[in-house]
Amino acid sequence: MPLSIQYVTSLDAIVDEAVEFLSQPMDFFTSYKIVIPTIGARSWLADKLARKLGSTAKGLGDGIVAGVDFSYPGSLSLLIGSYEYENDPWSVERLTFSVLDVITKSQQYEWLIQQAGGPLLAARRIADRFDHYHFRRPGMILGWEDNKPVLAPVAEEMKGPDNEFLIRLARNDRWQFDLWRSVRAVVNQPSPPARDQNAEGPVPSTVLVAGLEALSLQQIEVLKKLSLLKDKNGEYCDVRTLLIHPSPPLQVRWEQSAPAVTPGYLPQKQEIESTQDGDPLVTSWLRGTQESQMLLASQGFTPKHATQSQSDSGTRSSSLLKPSSLLKSVQQTIADGSVRADTVCKADESLLIHRCHDLSRQAEVIHDALLHSLKQHKDLAPHDILIVSPRISELAPHLEAVFSRTLADGSHKIELPLVIADRGIREVSDGAELLIALLKLIGSRCSVDEMLAVATHALIQRHYGLDDSTIEVWHRCIERTRIRWGIDGPRRKRDGLDQPDLAAHTWWHGLERMLLGTVLPDGTPEPALGGVVPLTGVDTADIESIAPLLSIMRVVDALDHLVANDRSVGEWCDYFEQSLIQLIGDEAEELETVVYELDQLRRVATEIKVPYHDIKTILIATLTAAVGHQPLRTGAITATSMIPLRAVPFRVICVAGFDEDVAETVASDHDNLVERQQLLGDSDPRINVRRGFLDCVASAQDQLIITCTGMSVSTNATLPLVTPLAEFIDFLGRHGVPLWHWHGDQYSAVEVFHPRHACSQRNFQANRIRPDVIWSHDQKALHVTKALGEPAHPLMAETKSAAPRTLIELSSLSAFMCDPLWPFVRETLAINPWRNDDVE
Repeated sequence: MPLSIQYVTSLDAIVDEAVEFLSQPMDFFTSYKIVIPTIGARSWLADKLARKLGSTAKGLGDGIVAGVDFSYPGSLSLLIGSYEYENDPWSVERLTFSVLDVITKSQQYEWLIQQAGGPLLAARRIADRFDHYHFRRPGMILGWEDNKPVLAPVAEEMKGPDNEFLIRLARNDRWQFDLWRSVRAVVNQPSPPARDQNAEGPVPSTVLVAGLEALSLQQIEVLKKLSLLKDKNGEYCDVRTLLIHPSPPLQVRWEQSAPAVTPGYLPQKQEIESTQDGDPLVTSWLRGTQESQMLLASQGFTPKHATQSQSDSGTRSSSLLKPSSLLKSVQQTIADGSVRADTVCKADESLLIHRCHDLSRQAEVIHDALLHSLKQHKDLAPHDILIVSPRISELAPHLEAVFSRTLADGSHKIELPLVIADRGIREVSDGAELLIALLKLIGSRCSVDEMLAVATHALIQRHYGLDDSTIEVWHRCIERTRIRWGIDGPRRKRDGLDQPDLAAHTWWHGLERMLLGTVLPDGTPEPALGGVVPLTGVDTADIESIAPLLSIMRVVDALDHLVANDRSVGEWCDYFEQSLIQLIGDEAEELETVVYELDQLRRVATEIKVPYHDIKTILIATLTAAVGHQPLRTGAITATSMIPLRAVPFRVICVAGFDEDVAETVASDHDNLVERQQLLGDSDPRINVRRGFLDCVASAQDQLIITCTGMSVSTNATLPLVTPLAEFIDFLGRHGVPLWHWHGDQYSAVEVFHPRHACSQRNFQANRIRPDVIWSHDQKALHVTKALGEPAHPLMAETKSAAPRTLIELSSLSAFMCDPLWPFVRETLAINPWRNDDVE
């Protein structure tokens, strides 16, 4: 059966298609195969399907979803049986060690190792690049398989019946071809594009690919291959593909400029004509969709928009009426591709851009804005609200702090439930956090802050039964022994101090002084055992507090001794696991995530030895990466990055932290061969940022709240908006949104200016932030505002006689000039700092 590709206008439209797909009769033990773009779309679709499938009554929504195998676009090749996921030799993890084997055995790649900072880092960088080539330039890799050092074949530059390659690699790029060929010999398996070509199944009987915005050439070839293979019953696989194209009129117009059909080869990118029909923002922000349509046309596919269901038809006919809000009008323009001539919109609460001073203020503004939304929409629930941000890792702590507040409304207490998704492993696993702290400590200067970050970690405190009084003893003894940095004298050499006999201010020297101080009586400080001066004023009972620190130090010391030599990745992982067990015990549940990540690394590692710096960098990057399981459908307000729930409809969507650094383009790698050619389907970061924002606009059903840093913290002056937001405001102006004046300048009526602080009087005065609204709900901030507004009470000046002159001893003056702080603390404040001045 031929491959079927259709367009839908939104993610909502795939629900009925999925219900029809799952209603097909299937063998009881066979799973339905659905390919979905993101984990968020999967959670949303499963919830929608459960409300429609197997319900006991219409509209009751008590059905279930079972026997459905959801997967993602990156695993399409698994459907044609081209490889096994667990044993894929071309996975980035396994490919890293194949590259490592090649570059460590040849001196010609020494420059790569030096450039990357280590052999394992160089191998990972090259493995990532080769994996990118396999997906984005399959034609080039097929040429390399045939021992031809070429770039990807381009449709416009092929000639002759044999499609002779015309674009050969430049001399300074030839090393990548040679390295790939050497790695191919080590792997000794066909490359991913080659094995996809030769795959023979088995394949499922039917597959639904739904919700993707575009298909790459590699994905198109896999889907074509899938439709040509037979299942176990001898029937061809039925492949249905539903791609999102938000504007049917633009799709029809763009068909007229379709390129020639060149199966298996990509055309070059073409500039968008400035004179083409349609709104300039919609056509430019949908550039990726246009290129996807052109790419499909070059491969012989001309998708049409799928027939709408009855409910969708009703929605479409109602959309011919005047939109009920500014947000609906904008969404109608996106669907039509151009602004209607009679469109005149006023700014309303459905779409607002809030200018704030920083991220923490944005979190407070979002909290108040959502409380207003809950009042405005009586049936709005927390699970109907989504907060997305391209800076979620920076914004998350501010959101958690603000949303944890409990507000009082008369006799009722209000607390908005919030779940932060799409966070790094270290942010959800205490074990991962401890391992990262330990990795940063080992091989470093071992400063007091770095050491105590490990020693006072919550897991270590629980294992050793440490309390605040124990930690206080540590701080006091560390200060009195003047520990500064370095484990011992000899290991200071790696940080530039080549004095192995100078042990002063090191950890072992300080710990030895503490221990001797607990067992020897106080007296005149003088060298004792091993030339170590005991610390005076240490109680014998303090040995119970110092002993855990000594035990922790032994673990750190043993691990730190290992960094001088290169070791295999497996050995490094074993040492890390053993150290964690010694620090927190082998029964700690928090070890599960860390041990799993270490096992994953051990599983693919070889016996090639690598330096500690390399394995540390790789592990920290892994543990900082986003987790696989994310709480995206919990019943609470969800906050996440722009990707997991992209294009998923919510009633209220907040876009936060959309600031200048979001639109910054990353400097491209000058060795990346993908950059040598600009072909249809190649990703453009600038377009991706705008399309992600456009998806938020199109997915918001009732309200879109946008916050940004639009005010200067230092001068309180307005700041220029990030370019996509500035373009969007111009777009709203074409809808008739009026301008208004603020401090002598003109701004769009959708822009809202917020004061610097939550306790500003403007937040508690009607009409100062929004018309007919008192903005803030924070009673504590209101109390502060009232207190700040009260007039200051003058203090009566008291006449005092001049203080008598005091004589200062010369020794006191000398001590003050050498160290002003401690005489002030001791004599003026009368505080005993427990400092031993007799021993330096």
